[in-house]
Amino acid sequence: MDQLKIEGVPISCKAVSIKRCVAIKESAKIFSQLIVEEETTLKYISPSPLHGRSVVVNYNIDSNRYTITKGNGLTYFPFGFVSTKELEEYAWGYLRTEDAIRDYNSGEYIKSIGILTNKMEAVFVLEEQTIRLPNSISKIDPTILQYSVISTLQNS
Repeated sequence: MDQLKIEGVPISCKAVSIKRCVAIKESAKIFSQLIVEEETTLKYISPSPLHGRSVVVNYNIDSNRYTITKGNGLTYFPFGFVSTKELEEYAWGYLRTEDAIRDYNSGEYIKSIGILTNKMEAVFVLEEQTIRLPNSISKIDPTILQYSVISTLQNS
């Protein structure tokens, strides 16, 4: 990926191992699964400084598609995941497995009825990560939804 040619905000990430694959297309190219970190040498792109838990991991010039991973943690905060206390184990930056599966299936359905939408590629559960709670530290297994989107801009 040529990051200098991708519009967005460079962010620091760390590679994380996949613990379990929930869904994957045979044609999907698997990229390093990432978690946002405050300090690291691995850099990827956030679509905007306030976009949140999504990261651009690849741009394919031939197909004019960006590959996105969602659920990577906060791209605009020093901690990757922060508890909001709204639901048990719910946090900013976190994508619950059931929500990732719902998004994946929704994208597949929308595509099946002929509407141009994101191309769903995979859902992964990652190895355990730290979450900061108000008075303690806990652990979660983040879920990543990987999909690609076509650019509306013409290649130049």
